[in-house]
Amino acid sequence: MNNLLKRFSWTITLVASDISTVIFAFFVSFLLRDFIGNFITIPALISNDPIDYQLTNWWIIPLYFIVFWTQGLYTERRPFWHETKSMMRSIVIASLLIYTIISFGRLSPYVSRIIFVLHPFLMAVFIPLSRRIIKLLMFRIGLWKTPIVEIKLDTDYSLGKVWNANGYIGFDVIAEFKTSLNSQKKLEELAEDVRKVVKANNVETISIITDDITDKKLSHLVEKLYFIAPQIILIPEFMPFDVINADVYHMMYENLFVFDIKKGLTSFSNRVLKRVTDFFIAAIGLIVASPIMLLTAIIIYLMDGAPVVYTQERYGKDGKIFRFMKFRTMYKNNDKILAEYLQKNPDKAKEWNTFQKLKGEDPRLIKFIGYWLRKLDFDELPQLFNVLFGQMSVIGPRPYLPRERDMIGNYFARILSVKPGITGLWQATGRNDFTFKQRLDIDTWYIQNWSLWLDFIILFKTVRKILS
Repeated sequence: MNNLLKRFSWTITLVASDISTVIFAFFVSFLLRDFIGNFITIPALISNDPIDYQLTNWWIIPLYFIVFWTQGLYTERRPFWHETKSMMRSIVIASLLIYTIISFGRLSPYVSRIIFVLHPFLMAVFIPLSRRIIKLLMFRIGLWKTPIVEIKLDTDYSLGKVWNANGYIGFDVIAEFKTSLNSQKKLEELAEDVRKVVKANNVETISIITDDITDKKLSHLVEKLYFIAPQIILIPEFMPFDVINADVYHMMYENLFVFDIKKGLTSFSNRVLKRVTDFFIAAIGLIVASPIMLLTAIIIYLMDGAPVVYTQERYGKDGKIFRFMKFRTMYKNNDKILAEYLQKNPDKAKEWNTFQKLKGEDPRLIKFIGYWLRKLDFDELPQLFNVLFGQMSVIGPRPYLPRERDMIGNYFARILSVKPGITGLWQATGRNDFTFKQRLDIDTWYIQNWSLWLDFIILFKTVRKILS
């Protein structure tokens, strides 16, 4: 199948999937409105048939399609969370346009405000889910899979496995080349070799991984490759500063790119926004989790007596000590149990010194209940009170222990410039797989690159990890 036919096929498939999801979300909104009508009095509709009602408001479907197209949802390949963010923005834009058309077009008698409020929220759930399913299915059958050539310049780092494993993006690395920017002859030979592979396999994308993005010879290579394939992806192996939320703009006359790096959680306005969000999440979380917390407290008491909640000194914002709350999952004499266990198991002692955690079986845990509280993260629920009291955030760096002060080292001021979190970036991704130093690096990166969207992703990944 040639590239043009393939692109047309997966575009039509995505369009059909999105249109079907818009219709389905509309239908569910209609049913939810009927359900709400059982509890409150709502105005009658022009038709009680959801199909007739949707046909009356047919114009919302092409409107969503147009907005999605302008946001690049049918033309660009992006990672799931990046594309989901574009979807949310597109749904908001489309919803505002719909409300404007209804208002200025005086269409209020023909629409239900409840339906048109529910519909975008349902879309925000259904569209990312349906797109993920459709893209992964298309990748498996080869429709969404597109060949890509990878070039490594002065580095052994490769994204081949990442591209091939991430079916949502759809890249399939079919060839890898490695050379040096310091050899002009090799660069000429490289361009010719790449040309042959691109032509033989109808490749449209070339990715370049480089150790030095500022080398002028790199721009000459990109120019040569530009006429070989229509898309060039440039990937710096190392970026000396954090740019996930940076605004990048070009100064035309000087031919310079400017990175306007945002302040992340060190910004006062961002900290206020995060505090308001934390308060509402903690309040709602305590209400929802109160039955689980009560049952957990009863079981711990029956298994090992009081106290069911233990407090521990941890570092808070600006290095202030606070009392960190947690359901007790360990026996009361856990320090003695740990010392004896490490003395008998030197390999576990080495593991403890590296990670400050024990992987696998932990003899300190209360039988059965201790393991499952840790596994499901229910032991963390009392920390919602810490969040409510303003000592912690729902998401943030790990709350470090005073005895870890020397291990934290030069990271101390940066990491403790914000409140610690119940969960965080490294807990949602690697958990025990990261060393102590790696956790510090990830916590620092989170502080500098914070956004509400990043918090949403971490929260989603945390919940998914618990459920899995």
